Amino acid sequence: MIFAEAKPGLRLVFLGEMSVSARSLLRMLSALPDVEQVIEITDPETLPHHLAAHRPDIVLVDFGITEDAVHRYLPDEIMPLVGMAPVIALTSGEREQRGIRAVLHGAQRYVCIESTDADYLVQVLQQCRDEHAFIDTLSGRNDAFTAIIESLNDGVIVVNREGRLVTANPAARRLLGLDRDSMDRGQWLAAFCSLNATSGEPLDPQSTPIARARRGEQFADLALIHDADGDQMIFSVSGHGLRNQRQQLIGGLVSFRDITDDFNQNRSDSRRVMFDPMTDLPNRVLFEEQLQQAVARAERSQRTLGVMHVDLDRFKVVNESLGHDIGDLLLKETADRLKGLLRNGDLLCRFGGDEFAVGIENLTGPRDAAAAAQKIIRGLSETFRCGGNEIYISPSVGIALFPEAGESAAALLDAAKRATGLAKQSGGAKLQFHSTAQAPNDEQLAELEVGIRHALLRRELTLRYQPRVNLSNGRLMGLEALIRWQHPRFGLLPPARFLPLLESSGLIHSVGEWVINSVAAQLHAWQQRYEV
Repeated sequence: MIFAEAKPGLRLVFLGEMSVSARSLLRMLSALPDVEQVIEITDPETLPHHLAAHRPDIVLVDFGITEDAVHRYLPDEIMPLVGMAPVIALTSGEREQRGIRAVLHGAQRYVCIESTDADYLVQVLQQCRDEHAFIDTLSGRNDAFTAIIESLNDGVIVVNREGRLVTANPAARRLLGLDRDSMDRGQWLAAFCSLNATSGEPLDPQSTPIARARRGEQFADLALIHDADGDQMIFSVSGHGLRNQRQQLIGGLVSFRDITDDFNQNRSDSRRVMFDPMTDLPNRVLFEEQLQQAVARAERSQRTLGVMHVDLDRFKVVNESLGHDIGDLLLKETADRLKGLLRNGDLLCRFGGDEFAVGIENLTGPRDAAAAAQKIIRGLSETFRCGGNEIYISPSVGIALFPEAGESAAALLDAAKRATGLAKQSGGAKLQFHSTAQAPNDEQLAELEVGIRHALLRRELTLRYQPRVNLSNGRLMGLEALIRWQHPRFGLLPPARFLPLLESSGLIHSVGEWVINSVAAQLHAWQQRYEV
């Protein structure tokens, strides 16, 4: 007889005893909006007739709801009568072994009726129908397809074109820590491998492995999930679309394996290459990569990007007077203090030695950059306590802005470093913006590199003296000697234009001796002339 009125959806045949439990289950089924029809029969001999006449989506068989059913409906006798239709075995919890036996004889699922509810039952019914139709479309050989994926050590998930679960092998359940009931309920599917393996950020819903596979994409990637204890796991995930013999896309297959240990080891190795071991900050290599990405973002958004080169004043004195251990502690404390002075998302690295570099995005202009630099100067000028010592240092900060000072990470860093040199020449504890007037082009740089070796011999280096006067009485207190290069083609050049060339060429010591001798000779001449 027809137990439920015709409604769009699943057509079901129920074979079993009309016990109280069975009738309660059938009433639940009849109330489901996804069920169109439930046909109730008690005689197994009539089952082939009803299958042919009604072509149900699923056959529900009472293999153990009641004691009577245990003896009357035997899996090895009923299953041959069903043929190719999908079967769900119904049992009670105390007779669960009957459901397991039914699955061994060809049933797709078994359900213990005490532990089920309407939502779960709908999911199981739909999944069984979809799985049967999918496998029939794919190859027509359910047993062969199932045997292949169930034998694999990698987890395998098959979905239809709508993204609903068709089947998952035992390895998938083991890797995900799910029992069959939890797997069938399907709530896990939306979160499956939906986090970026590197950042932990959620992937776009259209970029998850399930979404890509059901669209027919072929891919191999990494993804992050959290296990039942909340620990992170990294999966190597690959997938592709599945097509029938007519090359029509019918769904997707995703396979995955746990590579957490290998991933963590590789990340540890990578960290040693890309991070400074003393301060745990990104090193120069990683910083330049990050900065180049920031340059690309600034170019797209038309926003100002600021790059700062931070050089600690008098750090050499600390190293020489207190020892390298204290110097190392000071560098670590400086790194920690810089982290606190910057915003989340700002870039920071140890550039080398006592030098650090900073990248700040989305500035409104030079004023924002100057404010950030002043904050760094004030923060690093406060007392450091390292190994029982009170240490006072200050930073010189050079600032380069994109795109005025350069259009690549390397150019911006070079410009910021030159500006730092000017700040140190002015006494330190200052900020200095890069100026395009200070930046030689490639042709000029090549000429300066050649000319610097002849500057001393040609007497092109000169000294300018800046007096220091006591304003209260007008008396001269001292003089500051400032070096300049009177270049025959480029005119009078400030130190920032040629001091890096002196250092790189090894001439800095010779020039230093010349400065000392020249200043001493000039002082002696003044003393003789003015009889000081």
